[in-house]
Amino acid sequence: MLDNKGFDLWADGYEMYGIDFSERMLEIAKDKMPLAKLVQYDFSKGFPEELENIQFDYIISTYAMHHLEDEDKIKFINKLKNQLSNDGEIIFGDIAFETRELLELCKAKYDNYWDDEERYFVFDELKERLKRQQALKYQSGFEKGSIEERTEPQRLLPGAQSILSIAIAYPSRMIDPPKSTKEKRRGIFCRASWGTDYHVILREKIKKLADFLEEKVPNVVSKVMVDTGELSDRAVAERAGVGFSGKNTSIITPEFGSFVYLGELITNIPFIPDEPLEDSCGSCTKCLDACPTGALVQGGQLNTQRCIAFLTQTKDYLEDEFRVKIGTRVYGCDTCQVVCPRNKKMDFHLHPELEPEPELAKPELKPMLRISNRQFKERFGHMAGSWRGKKPLQRNAIIALAHYKDQTALDELIEVMQHDVRPMIRGTAAWSIGKIGAPEGYRAIEEAMEKETDGDVLFEMEKGLAFEGKSNGKALNRHA
Repeated sequence: MLDNKGFDLWADGYEMYGIDFSERMLEIAKDKMPLAKLVQYDFSKGFPEELENIQFDYIISTYAMHHLEDEDKIKFINKLKNQLSNDGEIIFGDIAFETRELLELCKAKYDNYWDDEERYFVFDELKERLKRQQALKYQSGFEKGSIEERTEPQRLLPGAQSILSIAIAYPSRMIDPPKSTKEKRRGIFCRASWGTDYHVILREKIKKLADFLEEKVPNVVSKVMVDTGELSDRAVAERAGVGFSGKNTSIITPEFGSFVYLGELITNIPFIPDEPLEDSCGSCTKCLDACPTGALVQGGQLNTQRCIAFLTQTKDYLEDEFRVKIGTRVYGCDTCQVVCPRNKKMDFHLHPELEPEPELAKPELKPMLRISNRQFKERFGHMAGSWRGKKPLQRNAIIALAHYKDQTALDELIEVMQHDVRPMIRGTAAWSIGKIGAPEGYRAIEEAMEKETDGDVLFEMEKGLAFEGKSNGKALNRHA
């Protein structure tokens, strides 16, 4: 029997069946059928016999099917489909994400209002943006998950109702930073890599929030994500009103500027959503103008393949163009944040574990050339910038020494060029030696070329000698 929760919106002979109608679903119902009679029914108890021979123009369903096997989902969808009139529609609520493919498989005509009206469930704009990035080959390759997984939270947590966006501030200035001298040249880690790895710290803090919710709310389900998850932290934070997405693609918060770490908690608790903030960049283009490589194609669009923050994490040779631009950066780049007017005087020291260790955040470069794997892990392993291992950071340190034209590093660079087992490190060292420009360096390159057999390394040696204006022509091009 139809239960007594049913009530009349208007009466003209039409009826709709569903369960647990929210205010939003009522709005949809009124929009679709302003004169309809609404009656609720619990589909989870099976399809009622008294409805078997009725044809409906619309069936609105919020029945959560995530606990069913695909075969049973298909049976249910087909059952609803059979109850529709020729032009009828099934209107799904929060289950459409997990059943879209099944709906299409069943060839059911359907509508999905959550996609269009509730952007905290599907990030439509982000989905289109990611498709454009993919087509333009602007992605880094570090992204996790498919575009669908990165934009549809219910694929990650069936039954998801809300996403809580969390931001914590990190320092933008170092207290008593060590100075770089001619004898001890130093590189720099970007601010986001100062202190203990934020992935660990933020995950611990969000886990405490998840534990709190579990204590207070029965049957709560949640999932913690920090940067390395499928979801876009920035898209979530933007939709949640934590900040607006700046032209530099960073989330800019009113309280802390863009110097914040982002994470999120997906949960099945239906929290009331906050409103997004208005974009406040205006006509400012300082970040676009200051980007060293032109990676900011336009406001809000980044070509990751040209971004120094990405390039410092790669493990192959850097193109010459980027070696010049990287300067003394060992890991990351935050130029587009530093020049942002919204970050003026933004410097917060709220979490002791995120405080920078000056000797690590601005490390001496020469010791990095000979550091062992064990020493690297002990010294830098707790920092976010260590996640790709020592190889890219050593390469960057070698390039930084070339930037300084540090002749005090020649002996160590020559040692690396002659004996390091990694071709990319040997070749980059040869280029750096040539860039420094000392006569003894050029002679060392010529001697090393007599023994070198790797084509890429020989190519780099040729480039090193080219700084002197001469080349012996042994290697004409890479991969020779």
